[in-house]
Amino acid sequence: MVFCGEENGTLWGKPRLGKRLGGPWTVLRALYTPIEAVIVLKSRRKEEISRDDGGGHLSDAKVMLIEQFRTHVKDTGSPEVQIALLSERINYLTTHLKSHVKDHASRRGLIMMVNKRRRLLDYLNRRDPDRYHQIVERLSLRK
Repeated sequence: MVFCGEENGTLWGKPRLGKRLGGPWTVLRALYTPIEAVIVLKSRRKEEISRDDGGGHLSDAKVMLIEQFRTHVKDTGSPEVQIALLSERINYLTTHLKSHVKDHASRRGLIMMVNKRRRLLDYLNRRDPDRYHQIVERLSLRK
């Protein structure tokens, strides 16, 4: 946000992106000067980010899958782990789409995940066929 006005922060400028004043700005506008409002918003964002589950905090099911299919202690990105995680998500989305037939966005995501898993399986089959057959058996995939 860019504010125009005096140095002491008494005048509010308009947000650069259109005339939208909804969200936290309407409340903060009445309570704080522009500089204080920006500080409050930044602190709120930090709280939201710290509560976010995507920044290194894995769900229990994901951790269990990684432990089952990893090749060494710090392994999180080997083809086996990626294939196992994709298979779990594919199974969940398949059941979701059975009850939500018109959810085309999720269907597109499912197709992309299936294709990615297929590419990973092809890569593993080219590089190490024994590992490929092992992961196909363990996940009970066709082939």
